[in-house]
Amino acid sequence: MAEDQQTITLSTTPEFLQVSCNEKRDQFLFMASLKAPQYRSETRAPLDVIAVIDESGSMGGEKINLCKETLEFVIQQLEESDRLGIVSYSSKVTERLPLTKMTRDNKEKAKHTVHLIHAGGGTSLYQGLEKGVEVIRRRKPEGKNEVASILLLTDGQTTSVPRDVDGMLQELRFPFEDAPALGSDHMSPFGKLPMVQQMPSTESEENTILQMPTQYNPLPRSQPRNHHQGRLVRVRSAIEHPIPCSINTFGYGADHDPNLLKGLADAATGVYYYVAKNKDIPEAFADCLGGLVSVTAQNISVKIRAENGAKISQIFTKFKKTEIVPETEFELSLGDIQSEEQRDIVMAMQLPELPSEDVQWVYASVELSYFNVLTCMMESVTCQAQLERQTSTSSSRNFQLDKHYNRLYAADAMSRATLKGEEGEYEEAQKILEDAEKLIQASVSASDPFCIGLIEDLKICSRGLENSTSFYGGGQQTMMNSVMSHYNQRSTNARMPSQMAYQTSARSQMQSNRSKK
Repeated sequence: MAEDQQTITLSTTPEFLQVSCNEKRDQFLFMASLKAPQYRSETRAPLDVIAVIDESGSMGGEKINLCKETLEFVIQQLEESDRLGIVSYSSKVTERLPLTKMTRDNKEKAKHTVHLIHAGGGTSLYQGLEKGVEVIRRRKPEGKNEVASILLLTDGQTTSVPRDVDGMLQELRFPFEDAPALGSDHMSPFGKLPMVQQMPSTESEENTILQMPTQYNPLPRSQPRNHHQGRLVRVRSAIEHPIPCSINTFGYGADHDPNLLKGLADAATGVYYYVAKNKDIPEAFADCLGGLVSVTAQNISVKIRAENGAKISQIFTKFKKTEIVPETEFELSLGDIQSEEQRDIVMAMQLPELPSEDVQWVYASVELSYFNVLTCMMESVTCQAQLERQTSTSSSRNFQLDKHYNRLYAADAMSRATLKGEEGEYEEAQKILEDAEKLIQASVSASDPFCIGLIEDLKICSRGLENSTSFYGGGQQTMMNSVMSHYNQRSTNARMPSQMAYQTSARSQMQSNRSKK
């Protein structure tokens, strides 16, 4: 593959090609666009994947059997350089498979491990997730793969604490660590916490699997655990640790908590998948795996700086945003990008009046930096945004920019409508979606197939807001799934009309592999 096929391209698009030099504009739209190279299987980065599987009683029957079949498919698709771990949870958590290279022999052993999963008990969702994150954190630096992800599956509400997104993220970012025993009165920054004896590492050698699963039973946060045994105890860290991998969440049916699963995925640059029917489980997994095997870059940072008297008034994004210089310089953290994906960042700027004409007037500069997982190198590229400042202003907005403005407007409308639905204001929620439809229909890019799909998306979402039954029976999950997809420009396999725009060859190939299974 040629080197230029392994790098991300960066470009800029102004709302209008020309703006009069005699005009001061309070709002001028501008778009910075990233485009990932096309996936090639021979150059892909190896994976570390932890499947965290709900095996509570409600998962019995067809759901758990489909999960097992899907895990076998995942095992079959992984290569020898990939590693897989499996954690299951119900009332207790079981590490069924430590991170293990997927050699031919180990694949057979992993499939045998999958057969041991059975449904029964409660839903200790956080403890299962915590175990998965712990496995990723304890990887040895010399052996870990760059692309790492947790696949978290559930069909219901968590029955253990913490139960909310903020509580879970707080504990994930301040994990338990080994520390010298100070007695039962030891205090952490979070108050009195349970002490436990140091647990041995269970990370396997490269080609071995533990013969028996290790289990622990989650205890109430106030209950001490053997705080007088051993010289080391487990206390919660006083230092914040970043979540070390992406978290992709899968919610089955209408009984799970979409706010929780979407919140976890948002915080860890993953995707929330709403799986409406049992038969959709394999398809959702295949879509996610197709994305993971085609990650081309990580730790993407975009710095945007206004130039020559221009100001940045708003950036329409849900990615992490840091204001470095007020109204002048911002930095965005975009996480990773997968093969053929785009990230189109739309923002509003203020433009000053100019004393004279300038046919190449620079109003912004953009700097992109990222870790290229294909070349294993940090790379960067810069770009200047220019437009003509003469005596007239273009009459029509740029078509591509308008399309992405519509995308963001639709996502915002769905988000606001979801909140109204949660308040029981269904008519008002439908009105928000109806207004968004009208705006898109009157836009420059209304005839574009993607925008036609957006309008269909809004109609589908509106049907999910007819009453509480339709809202909590799938409407809420569908809207939240679509909001994430459109903000992140990544497929969530929701079968919504506009989401075909986010499909990639790698995802399509994985779906094809699933169909042949």
